[in-house]
Amino acid sequence: MNIDNIIVKVLMGEATATEIMEFVQWLNASEENQKEFEKIKAFWSIKSVSTSSISVEKSFSRLQHKIKHSQIKKQKKMRALYYVSGVAASFLLVFFIGIWNKMSLPENQMEQYICMTDGSSSTFYLQDSTKVILNKDSKITYSSAYGEKERRIKLQGEAYFEVTKNAQIPFIVDMDGATVNVLGTKFTVCNRENSSLIKTVLLEGSVRFTSDEQSVLMIPNQKLSFDKKTKYVEVKDVDVAIEAAWKDGLVKYRSVSFKDLMDRLAKDYGTSVVIDNRRLLSPDLKVSGSFDADSTFNSVLEVIKRTVEFSWKKENGIYYIK
Repeated sequence: MNIDNIIVKVLMGEATATEIMEFVQWLNASEENQKEFEKIKAFWSIKSVSTSSISVEKSFSRLQHKIKHSQIKKQKKMRALYYVSGVAASFLLVFFIGIWNKMSLPENQMEQYICMTDGSSSTFYLQDSTKVILNKDSKITYSSAYGEKERRIKLQGEAYFEVTKNAQIPFIVDMDGATVNVLGTKFTVCNRENSSLIKTVLLEGSVRFTSDEQSVLMIPNQKLSFDKKTKYVEVKDVDVAIEAAWKDGLVKYRSVSFKDLMDRLAKDYGTSVVIDNRRLLSPDLKVSGSFDADSTFNSVLEVIKRTVEFSWKKENGIYYIK
């Protein structure tokens, strides 16, 4: 699809996930693209570009005509987000979309804010000083009503939160058919589109997980798993230092069998591993350690070799371990 049409769909709030990612790539391709989008965004008016009666193509044509001829220069201001990590701009996109209430009154206009990551995690603060670490390939969405009666966000992917305490304004994470409600705490939530599980790990404080069928109050060092298909909920004690290690850019493992670790790594790295050694296949062979989350698979194998004796080679895209 033409990028001009995608820009209009983004501003209308109708862009698909694929179109949003294409928009992100275009936006970060050059400073000229960013300036062009700022110009379009500044003159965007839902009032004159109706999504119900005008096509995307006509919308962009009218918008371009308005930019060319209008002398009004009203620049909408993005709500402030404070970044603490040195992540490249291509890894985190923050933008807003105007949402026009059906009553068509200016005071009913709301802004939708979207924060997205690409292939790396990113750290930032919301306006109430809540800390967010957004894992790679993740997205949170919230509106300009955030902080008025509640602090509600929608999550796709995985994120870590250190929520600023405010008993009068609860913090709510919306997911597919479930929510996590908190007042002030530290926790992670994972809600991937390609997984049937929603997972929450509580580091400090307390949170309440709620679905249509159940409500569970969690305590620190617990992990809750919710199956979106069967609605089954499981709560168990975990080592939160391992479960939440990704927020520090690490992968940690402790007392896990060598075979289970290789199976997990093969899935994470999208590769195939064949273990041709009975000793390494024994469930009694446990390993512990950590490595940087952005390490290559070859580097990870070399890290594991420091504690377990084995050799490996790669042939035709398959890793053979002996």
